[in-house]
Amino acid sequence: MGQARPGLEKAVNEILLRHGVAGRKLSYRQAERLTGLSPATIGELAKGNARTMETVRRFALGMGEEVERLLLLAGFVPESGDRHAPEFPLMVKESAPILVTSEDQEWLDRFGRALAQLPPGRERELWQAHLRHNTELLELSLQHHSSHAENPDTRE
Repeated sequence: MGQARPGLEKAVNEILLRHGVAGRKLSYRQAERLTGLSPATIGELAKGNARTMETVRRFALGMGEEVERLLLLAGFVPESGDRHAPEFPLMVKESAPILVTSEDQEWLDRFGRALAQLPPGRERELWQAHLRHNTELLELSLQHHSSHAENPDTRE
């Protein structure tokens, strides 16, 4: 596995503590929901062990942390696109009226139930990554449309 990195260990545990409640660290299962990484992988990060850049990147992005910092602490050389955590999750504005049709809600519920029934592992991680990707794509599209609505002079 490689050498444990005390700086990474400290940073990951501080992140889990910051995202936790009442002075307790966020559990590895709770972090799994945010990052799409398995609890075992998050546990390894919390011990200062990181196998791949992608693991560190996914943890940082899921937790809303600076990617470059965690990559450096893990002993990786960041790529040019790893400077800061991205604008994701963009999330639809809370003040916007939400018009979810019953059909849309049914599909979302079915997807959620099916995903919850998948055992932890690679297949579940792939489905979660796919869902995250599609959600980010949809949010980016909404952001794009709202910026055009606010500034009609903007051309596509």
